[in-house]
Amino acid sequence: MAPIAAAAQAETTPETSDPEAEEKIKKFFGKFLAALQAERPRFAQAFMQMQIEGNRLRIAAASQELHDEIVRARGELTAMLAAIAGVSGAIELEVDIVENDAPARPIKVEDRLNYLTEQNPLLTNFRKELDFEIE
Repeated sequence: MAPIAAAAQAETTPETSDPEAEEKIKKFFGKFLAALQAERPRFAQAFMQMQIEGNRLRIAAASQELHDEIVRARGELTAMLAAIAGVSGAIELEVDIVENDAPARPIKVEDRLNYLTEQNPLLTNFRKELDFEIE
């Protein structure tokens, strides 16, 4: 069933919960995440750490903007999950904001160079051949 048709069906069904919702969601979580990655890749990261309690889902958004986007698309997302997992009844989605409040520290040139050298050891040879030294 297409997500739009599932959304229309979800709007007409009474607000009851499926007693097997948690098991169904857990069983089809990988398929849902793959579909979400294809349609809404920005949302997929938030859903990777999803907590499931019955028919209630709790996710954490990394920013206020992502939170707002997910809240606006809540109906579409729950309808997509219901269609994929075969959940009948309501699915509740709670979105929390978990922003990293740590101040950004300036990255030194030496730190950047060390990181790049770890990623590609040939960079050391390249620096030697060009006589490139960091002050």
